[in-house]
Amino acid sequence: MNTQNGSHLKVQKAMCKTCPFQPDDVLGVRDTLMHRALGDLIPNNPEPTCTPICHSTGKTGFKGDTGKAEKLCRGARNVQLAFFAGIGFIDEATDEAWDRKRRETGC
Repeated sequence: MNTQNGSHLKVQKAMCKTCPFQPDDVLGVRDTLMHRALGDLIPNNPEPTCTPICHSTGKTGFKGDTGKAEKLCRGARNVQLAFFAGIGFIDEATDEAWDRKRRETGC
């Protein structure tokens, strides 16, 4: 999975129709991907992942070069937002709360 810090990339506005984070989990990979999307939260994780790049964007998309600018995966970000809000790290599960905390922590 293509991942990076992503602080300079925009997040997709909505999940793609084929997003592996869709609740129906047609591909049966949602749990594995959720674990990866939260990988940076594990202290001393040897395989940190950050927010994945959406498979429908960028040069390394699901079907190769998509011709679209890379964006962060909305489905993965929603998982991260729910987790951070659930543990009280951010006020609410929104992009705005995420951005406030990023600025507050200097990330």
